[in-house]
Amino acid sequence: MNYTLFQNNEAPKKRKFNILILACFENIVGNVSRVFNEIWTEKYFFIQEKTKALCLICREYIPVFKIYNLKRHYTQKHAITYDTYVGKCRADKLSELKKDLASQQTLLKKAVNNPVNVVKASYVVANLIAKKSKSFIDGEFIKECMVSVADLICEDKKSEFSKISLSHQTIATRIQDLATSIEETLKRKCFDCKFYSLALDDSTDASDTAQLAIFIRGIDKQYNIFEELLALVPLKNTTRSVDMYDALKLTMERFSLSFHNLSAIVTDGAPAMVGKNGGLVTMARNEATVCGNQMLMTYHCIIHQEHLCGKVLKMENVTQVVIQTINYIRSKGLQHRQFQEFLKVMGSDFEDVTYYTEVRWLSRGNMFQRFYHLRTEIVTFMETKGKSVSELADDNWNCDLAFLVDVTAHLNDLNLRLQGTNQFVSTMFQIIKAFETKLKLWYDQLKVKNLIYFETLATALMGAKISAASCEKYAALLFDLIQDFERRFTDFRQNELNFNIFVNPFCLDIGNLPTYLQMECIELQADIEIKAKFCNTPLLDFYQICLPPDKYPCLHNHALFMSSAFSSTYICEQLFSRLKHTKNPYRTTITDKHLENSLRIATSTIEPDIDSLVREKQIHPSH
Repeated sequence: MNYTLFQNNEAPKKRKFNILILACFENIVGNVSRVFNEIWTEKYFFIQEKTKALCLICREYIPVFKIYNLKRHYTQKHAITYDTYVGKCRADKLSELKKDLASQQTLLKKAVNNPVNVVKASYVVANLIAKKSKSFIDGEFIKECMVSVADLICEDKKSEFSKISLSHQTIATRIQDLATSIEETLKRKCFDCKFYSLALDDSTDASDTAQLAIFIRGIDKQYNIFEELLALVPLKNTTRSVDMYDALKLTMERFSLSFHNLSAIVTDGAPAMVGKNGGLVTMARNEATVCGNQMLMTYHCIIHQEHLCGKVLKMENVTQVVIQTINYIRSKGLQHRQFQEFLKVMGSDFEDVTYYTEVRWLSRGNMFQRFYHLRTEIVTFMETKGKSVSELADDNWNCDLAFLVDVTAHLNDLNLRLQGTNQFVSTMFQIIKAFETKLKLWYDQLKVKNLIYFETLATALMGAKISAASCEKYAALLFDLIQDFERRFTDFRQNELNFNIFVNPFCLDIGNLPTYLQMECIELQADIEIKAKFCNTPLLDFYQICLPPDKYPCLHNHALFMSSAFSSTYICEQLFSRLKHTKNPYRTTITDKHLENSLRIATSTIEPDIDSLVREKQIHPSH
């Protein structure tokens, strides 16, 4: 509305007052007009929708919202029937028509939403199939199960379940979409990360294709750490270091990664990986140097090195007898069944003996332990088969077995502590150093016949006089183990100072530090307030919350660098375990891309954006 109440040449204060009065007047007129429109639309059974009016009786739209148009439509088409409704009856009829319209609109909305939910359900099922490493064709079986359950529990919804498309082609497409969604999120994370490290390992699948697994551990400036599968690259021909390096370069280009902020590379120690002249690690270090990265750390998997140390304790006189006996028991089905039944009759605490498998690193200790506890039953059973194990009657041999049981148990415990994801490289090396100290303590104790940490050996020697010669023999074996631990882990020992700076910058000799950290560490060690917080705060929280980034930029940079480093290829070994189930002898025709997609979903902590994927899809019902 436009009302000219005063002249423009009036005084400023008066003009301001006049504008205020005009605004109040327009507000009042607008409210009155709105109420007026509502009264007349309801009188003629209309509701207003933006600039149009909808007739509640015949559901026709009046394009121009004017009272005259509403009245004319009502008079010409509905007055004869609806003029009979007056007073409360007319109000009730209006409410009834409004309720019918709302019900119809809700029904239409459900009809639109149902296909969306059907597509979303197919994505959810596909995501679960990939996470559980199931075959794509299992989707059809899952659909049969859902329809059968719906037939019993909610029969009216059975048709909705039958519309979900779960054919193996659909599942394959859905898994590809889900993996692409995860990969796009991962690319954004890679773009934001300050430093990152790589873990590389290769294995052969069921179709004899060498698969190179490449994992990334990255960290951004807010100390958010992620560990994800970058790529699973099939090597169809040779597996030379140059082939692996080319695969690595292509993967880094795919995710826009640079050697400039690469903090560490961890491998399984194979010659193609760590060769001095032409290994993958050497080529990567040369490339990093060209990019200005002089700090690149390279490690041989700490768990693999620990396993190699355990091989020093061969003790073939014990190992061969145990393996041969177990192989005899389990080599034939009849003998194996008879042995299991024999253990039940004897009331044994165990049901069977266990195999030793080279690739299963904990199985050696488990085999010795189980054999030792079942040695009485094994002697009796072997005698019934006409096979005697004379070594089990030899006390010295039994003591050797008991010693192996204790030592391999300690090594297995160490191995388990090193396993797991999201562990700092400094923490892993601290565990190794602590075990080396334990070995030296056990060595000193064995020399003086102290068997407090060798309970099985102490039990074997119980009631017999412990000879100094026997304990010295076991001490000598421990000494060989100590020497092998000291010989290995050199790649970790070279970076021990960097570990100590990261773990505790308050207890360091300033003179031993790199020059770019000396001034900041002097300031930090003199800050009593920050030092008090350090003792009661988790390590990453200390750097993220307690340490001012503007005052200690180099220490923050160092903390981010060390936090991003892998220390083992454990995450690759986990992937290969899933690989055996995903690409098994009954499913060797799965394509390389589908295999990577399935394993990406199965190993990722990133949730795919299913809602966005559903919005992009054209909806088709299942046939």
